[in-house]
Amino acid sequence: MEIREIQLSDAAALLNLRRQLEKETRFMQYVPDENANSVEKQVENIHSILKSGCSMIFVAETEGSLIGFTAVLGNKLKRIRHRASVIIGILEKYQNQGIGKNLLKHVDEWARDHGIERLELTIMAHNRRALGLYNTMGYYVEGMRRNALVIDNEIIDEFYMGKILKR
Repeated sequence: MEIREIQLSDAAALLNLRRQLEKETRFMQYVPDENANSVEKQVENIHSILKSGCSMIFVAETEGSLIGFTAVLGNKLKRIRHRASVIIGILEKYQNQGIGKNLLKHVDEWARDHGIERLELTIMAHNRRALGLYNTMGYYVEGMRRNALVIDNEIIDEFYMGKILKR
């Protein structure tokens, strides 16, 4: 298994990974087929991220297939360019194998190298496995968004989590 920065040539594979994640988990933001991106749109998104200097996507790959990703999405505005949001997704078959931890380590290293001092994310309050991972990696619950999501007619709360990186 290899973790590396995304490349433009990964557009189709990333799109397929995200679609598969949307089908097998209720923990992703989109429901299946809601994010109807094309490969061309995915290429545009990746290109924009790669040239931004404040954002990056890392992919986990095994045997030529993408099995997970994490995105660190920053901002160029002066007052908030020290922080970035994190998104992560790993195929169910490959969970509990340390891939999430390794992806988040790459995010930390990249963020430090790019002047990012704060990482933040949201997590569904009932996603205890992911909560354990984030706690292990130094993220702390900073608040709760009540009634943040509606999934299958069920109201879901979200934790807002943050991590301060040491300089």
